[in-house]
This record gives sequence, structure tokens and C-alpha cells, in this order.
Amino acid sequence: MTEKVKVTHPEIQRIVDNERLTRGIKIQKLMELYRKEKDTQGVAMDGERLELTDHNARLRYIQLALEAYGIDILSIEEGMLVSKK
Repeated sequence: MTEKVKVTHPEIQRIVDNERLTRGIKIQKLMELYRKEKDTQGVAMDGERLELTDHNARLRYIQLALEAYGIDILSIEEGMLVSKK
């Protein structure tokens, strides 16, 4: 079964559309990207407002992609992986 996930951020969409990656690897890559964005969000908070808006948008796209794979985004914040599927 192939899951169809559509997001508008190109980097996230490349991960989702890569048919060579398993579902688990896609989730892992999205989670790594999420953590990276969260880390850089703190730096953006000290910078311009536009930068913060961009980070928030990317985080939301990552959250949507993870939710499409059944991952509870709140569990990521707590450092625990919980799958709904």
C-alpha cells in the first residue's frame, strides 16, 4: 500500500515522494528535519519576524506529513514516538 501525502514544501515533498524509502525511513527523515527546524527556530526567534514565520510554516508542513503517516506530533515534542497506525 502506498500512502499519498501532499505538502507544499519541496524538501518535505521530496522525502514523501521518494519511493525508494520505506515508510519507517520517511518518518525518520521527517523527524530529523523536524528536530533541525525546532533547533533553528530558537535562532530565528532572535532574528527577524519573517524568518520565524518561515520556520513555523516548515514545522507545520513536517507535522502534517508525519500525521499523514499516523505519528502523534505531541509525542515527538515529548521525545517519544507513538504511532497511530
